Order: sequence, then structure tokens, then C-alpha cells
Amino acid sequence: MVIYAEYLFVENALTGGLIIFLTGKVAGISCGKPLLIIGSTLSGLYSFILFWDSLHPVAAFLSKLCFSVILILVVFRPLKMRKLARITMIFYLVSFAMGGITIGAMYFLGIGGLTRNSSLYLGISGYLYILFGCILTYLLFSLLSDFIKSRLIQERTFADVEIFIADKAVTMKGMVDTGNFLKDPLTGNPVIIISAVAAKKILPVEIVDEVIKGTDVRVIT
Repeated sequence: MVIYAEYLFVENALTGGLIIFLTGKVAGISCGKPLLIIGSTLSGLYSFILFWDSLHPVAAFLSKLCFSVILILVVFRPLKMRKLARITMIFYLVSFAMGGITIGAMYFLGIGGLTRNSSLYLGISGYLYILFGCILTYLLFSLLSDFIKSRLIQERTFADVEIFIADKAVTMKGMVDTGNFLKDPLTGNPVIIISAVAAKKILPVEIVDEVIKGTDVRVIT
């Protein structure tokens, strides 16, 4: 199989750019277009290293790992090691998913390719299948990212609340107030709003009814 340098560069630049984009989407980190273009260009240029005949498999593995870390540092600029490790893990998760989908399509459709240093080159005829794999990976990870974000928002918005008054208690699902920050005007302590149904479980029903009617209740005994 003949390897065309321009196709090899474009193939890896586009797939690398999509992997970077999906990594940022799943990690909840946005990167600007200039950094995305730089990352895509570096991915395209790095593909030429993988097809060196004299490159040892161990050296190929280490070069991939080092390149991935450098790419993440350039594009996402994480300031903490924990964040760097998390983004790197997501980066490889997206990469493996995209590679698995592409190889699976090759297997079922009988498409040939060339491997070198644990890398795969499909040639000109395989670009449609690479595009298919990229689109399918994008759709899957977009759905996964939206699901994770919705779950995180729900967990941060709602919390279990248990209220005690004397010997009575009530447990309910509370919504965290992220905008008003209601406070008691005298003590300055944070306050919560309770529903009438829940309030009747720990307060006299008469007092709750008077509050609902708008009556000024000054003393609670």
C-alpha cells in the first residue's frame, strides 16, 4: 500500500481535532479555535513519526504517551496534576472509542489497511469509513456528555433535607437556592422555604393555615 503524506496528515489532523473537541466536551472544558487548530496540526505532524521503520515499539508507546500529555498541556492548559490526569484519561477513552468503531467498521465491511507502530493507515478508500466512525463517536459522546452534565446539575440542585422542631422531624427533597441566598434579617443565618404540606408535619396546623391565609403570625408557641 502506498502512503500519501498529504492524506496521512489530513486524516490524523481531522481525527485528532475531533478527539480534542470531544475530550473538551466530555470534560466540560472549552478550548478556543486557535488552540484547537494548533492541536489538530500537531496531531497531523505527529503521524509521520509513527511510520518510521526504525522506531522501536516501546519508543512508539512512550512517544504516544508523551505527545498526548504535551497536546493536552498545549490545548487545555491544566494547572493541576489531578486535572491533567483526568483530561488525559478522557482523551484516551475518546481515542479508544473512535478507534474501536473504525476498526469494527473495517472488520464488518472487509476493508484493508496498513499498521505500523500500533497505528493504522486506511488509505484513500477508507476515508468514508473514518468519517463514519468520527460521526458515530461524536454522537455517542455528545449524548454521554449531555447525560453526565444533566446528572451533575441535578445532584448539585437537589439535596435531602431533614428538619427538626422539638420532638418532630420531617425529611424532604430540597432545591438548593443558588441565586437569592435568603437570610434571616436579624441573625443573618441562611433560611429555607418549606412547603405547607411538610410544615404541617412539624408545626401546628392552625399556624400553617394562618400563614397561608396571609395573617401576621407574630408568636409561635
